[in-house]
Amino acid sequence: AEVSMLADPFFRLDNCRHMEISGFLFQACRGKACVVTGGAQNVIAGSVFRNIGNEAVVFEQCYQNGIKSCNLYNLAGTAIKLHGGGRPSLKPGNLYAINNHIHHYDRVFYTYQAAIDIDGVENHAAHNLMHDAPHMAILFRGNEHLLEYNEVHTIAEKTGDVGAFYIGRDWTCRGNEIRYNYFHHMHGPGLHGVNAVYLDDFASGTLVYGNLFYKVDRGAFIGGGRDNI
Repeated sequence: AEVSMLADPFFRLDNCRHMEISGFLFQACRGKACVVTGGAQNVIAGSVFRNIGNEAVVFEQCYQNGIKSCNLYNLAGTAIKLHGGGRPSLKPGNLYAINNHIHHYDRVFYTYQAAIDIDGVENHAAHNLMHDAPHMAILFRGNEHLLEYNEVHTIAEKTGDVGAFYIGRDWTCRGNEIRYNYFHHMHGPGLHGVNAVYLDDFASGTLVYGNLFYKVDRGAFIGGGRDNI
């Protein structure tokens, strides 16, 4: 048994540029594992995050930073947060999560703690494998995000009326694309089950194409909004 007293992050990068964190094993902390605030061109790569007591990797108020080729599992909540870009000006964040394996997350916080949480403008999630969770895989808000070539299965194990990829409640969240993703073996409990792509409560301007839905409760659901294709 391990009991961690570390409430602070293992790594914190504030307004750094051109930093690379690679080849680490981050294990057993009470708080967040890595936090990147401000700065640009920083990358976390080839590392393992496990037994984390809060969010594993957080990028916020920064640009052109990302995480790639990491394994993240046995997490209390969200695995990766990509919060970057300015919505009033539509300034791109260009944050990215690519080629990561994320599973057995949300072990403490069961709802709205996604494998990847995206906010802002023009951020990118691609080639990620996400599975075994009580709620959703990707929660996204904002504009012009690209979600492509991801694989999702065995989510929504404890919750119904769920979206594997979920956006909602804002007419101005436009210009997002969901393409070439593989959704399979997802069956949420309750009356409404799980929607692989869930454009909820007036989410608008989202383009969904080229995806594969196999053995899921529902492929795509548009809950209002406008200009969804």
